[in-house]
Parts: sequence; C-alpha cells; structure tokens
Amino acid sequence: MEVIFITDMFQPAEEENIHHNTGIFGNKLANWIAGKLVNYNYKPKVIQQDWGWQVLLEEKPYLLYIGCHNLWDGEDLDAGFVKWRCFTKIEETGFLTKLRKNILFSEFEKKIGRVDFYLKNILFSENRIKVITIENDMSVH
Repeated sequence: MEVIFITDMFQPAEEENIHHNTGIFGNKLANWIAGKLVNYNYKPKVIQQDWGWQVLLEEKPYLLYIGCHNLWDGEDLDAGFVKWRCFTKIEETGFLTKLRKNILFSEFEKKIGRVDFYLKNILFSENRIKVITIENDMSVH
C-alpha cells in the first residue's frame, strides 16, 4: 500500500540533510509512526535508508516495514505543509524455495494487510493529515 498526504506536523529537520541524500527527509514521521505502532504490539526500529526512513517491524524470515519520505514534485503547497509518502512492504531475506515462498505467501498477505490497516488507522486518526491518494498493491516481493 502507498499513501500520499500533506501535513504541517513533520517539518524537515536540517540535521537529516547531513546524513544521507540531501533533500530526503522523514525521520520525524517515521518515529511518530513507530510510536503509534507500539499500541499494536510491535517493537519497531527506525532505520535511515538512502530513499528515506524505514520503520522495521519484523526481520526474519522476511523484512516487514513501512517506508517514509518526503516528496518534492514542484507543487506549491501552502506555507508549512509538506507532501509525504508512506508505503508498506514485505521482502524475502535469504533464499526461499519456490514451494516455501508459495506456502508463506498467504502469511505475507495477512501480515502486510494488517500493517496496511494499522497505517491507515494511524494516518486517518490525525486531523492535521490530509490524505491525497491511497494505492493498495499488497507489496509482497
């Protein structure tokens, strides 16, 4: 699932610009989401990536996470508002045989479906977030 939204809640911090790619932000957003996911019995870890910030929920035998980053698309947004993208993803780690991958696929679907549901609840419960688009693609890779 991918959600694109605007808000004034997570202003880009200049110190984020130093660490990885210039102009890629999302630390405040990722930490906010991680804090909310504790209420759903996760123990998330926030990890900086070259594309933004990863809220890691599970590591083995697959990676289950929410990705967060800002979008700069040239649109003039009202002062103080930033456009953000969050996406959910589950990825294999290591070698999984085709048979095992087929068996795990239904488990993958359930897990990512649950995270999609929680992420929507988190974002929709905050009245300072205006959702622009939601695409449901069940990102299982």
